[in-house]
Amino acid sequence: MNTKISVLQKGSTVTLETYPFPYLVIADALPAELAANLTNSYPLYLFDLAKQKLSDSNNKRVDISAVAARDMKNVPDIWREFLEFHSSDAFLKEVVSIFGAEICKAFPKHYPNQEALNKLVTGRKGLDNKAQTDILLDTAMSINTPVTKTSSVRAIHTDHGDKLFSALFYLRRPENDSTGGNLQIWKWKDGYSSFQKRLFYEEGVDPKHTELVREIAYSNNVFVIFINSLDALHAVTPRAETKYDRTFVNFIGIVPHKLFKKELSIAKKLRKLLGKKSTPQAY
Repeated sequence: MNTKISVLQKGSTVTLETYPFPYLVIADALPAELAANLTNSYPLYLFDLAKQKLSDSNNKRVDISAVAARDMKNVPDIWREFLEFHSSDAFLKEVVSIFGAEICKAFPKHYPNQEALNKLVTGRKGLDNKAQTDILLDTAMSINTPVTKTSSVRAIHTDHGDKLFSALFYLRRPENDSTGGNLQIWKWKDGYSSFQKRLFYEEGVDPKHTELVREIAYSNNVFVIFINSLDALHAVTPRAETKYDRTFVNFIGIVPHKLFKKELSIAKKLRKLLGKKSTPQAY
């Protein structure tokens, strides 16, 4: 495996943030020439058919997974290599080397020590059986479609409870002069118990329960990775009207069990009775 293509090649030289949850932001994650190659060869044409099928194409998320890309024609070689490496056991080992202690601290029942993490059996989402692996990896070429009406693709949320980590690699194209689409790191307000967090959690958490910690601009060659939990609140700022796609790569690690629970079932049922629709969830 070519580790020189890894978005974590600078990971050991960047400070790991642990508040309000473990995350890492790496500016200029890849060497400039490699980042430019990936940006300029980003295969937007592969998304054309999927975009045509959308009933509402305003600021919608569309993904092409690593497994799906294997069977597609006209995928640039550099992209095949990039998707392959970042869906491999070699990449997981890099994630564990940086976040291992924090993962064990967050989920001691499942991962009591570094040795347990090092022994994880890796598979590919969409290819391998979840029940026969310890973690399924996926790396997807992703876009948010052009914006016809100012909107956010995701309000304040945390990811599914079976997702160990999530990551984003921004490859903003040079002609994209749009505004918005930045990643926000949020936290629950001080003093909130685990019960209160689950009581008030919904897809699109009311900002009155949270505080903004950091905003990371949607810029080229920026990589963000975090360990998922009930505290891992994040959102995307609204994008203004634009003809440009928001291009990025999405990385996930899914385990065969729930690491944590988000929404209290009674709160979810109450919102349903009140006729409040929840925001669709996405991996």
